[in-house]
Amino acid sequence: MPVAMDAVQMNTRIDRTLKREGDAALAAAGFTPSQAVRALWEIAVRMRREPESLRDYLTGTATPSQAQHDADAAQEDIEADDDEGLRAHKARVQAIQQRFEDIGIDTSTPYADDEDDRDALGEILMERYWEEHR
Repeated sequence: MPVAMDAVQMNTRIDRTLKREGDAALAAAGFTPSQAVRALWEIAVRMRREPESLRDYLTGTATPSQAQHDADAAQEDIEADDDEGLRAHKARVQAIQQRFEDIGIDTSTPYADDEDDRDALGEILMERYWEEHR
């Protein structure tokens, strides 16, 4: 029985020049566009209790000290929240990857370069395992 990947694909339209210049800026900072979008969504989640601050941050009207203060406050909220579901999910993915390694399936592929990719890799490997062992 294949495991469904818990991911969504997003499509957006932006100006071609903005895309090209943004891709270059992100690459210089060490980000792919997908990593940058994930980071933006993580910022939005951290700042979810302060929508005005998030708006200021996204429009560039927040001062550096205000942005840092808002980010610190948002991080404190996140740490105070119950993140058991996320921790449990990551533990399951790690356990699955360990099980694959225990039975001889190599999980060290070059495209698993960040945490989200490693999570997706675990799900893909699980699908592959079930396809091979039906």
